[in-house]
Amino acid sequence: MARAAGVCLRGGSRVKSERSCEKGDVVDEWQVLTVQQVAERVQLSSKTVMRAIRAGDLEASQLTQGRGGWRVRDDAIASWLETRSNRASASASLLPDVRRVEPAGPRRPSSGSTAAQVNGRLVA
Repeated sequence: MARAAGVCLRGGSRVKSERSCEKGDVVDEWQVLTVQQVAERVQLSSKTVMRAIRAGDLEASQLTQGRGGWRVRDDAIASWLETRSNRASASASLLPDVRRVEPAGPRRPSSGSTAAQVNGRLVA
């Protein structure tokens, strides 16, 4: 089961520890998930999740030096899914409009070319 962790915010700034939270402070809670839990949540294999982490598409933290130990925050999963979505978003409108440029005509060898064909091979 994933654990809930909290971050105490006071006036928009992060407070060092939850113990120093005072009445009126906002506690922002998030969950930390293992790679396997992420895979189950998004219905993919853990191998696919690891590929996304290695590619930098899915934000994660490696908490151990050895093999494994990767943890993913639930808000990182939401961001990853939003990035990979095929629905139009506000950021899509910020991309420049790119159109394909058609060539003017068929390419012809330059008149100064010294290459010749011998037995079907180009020879300089």
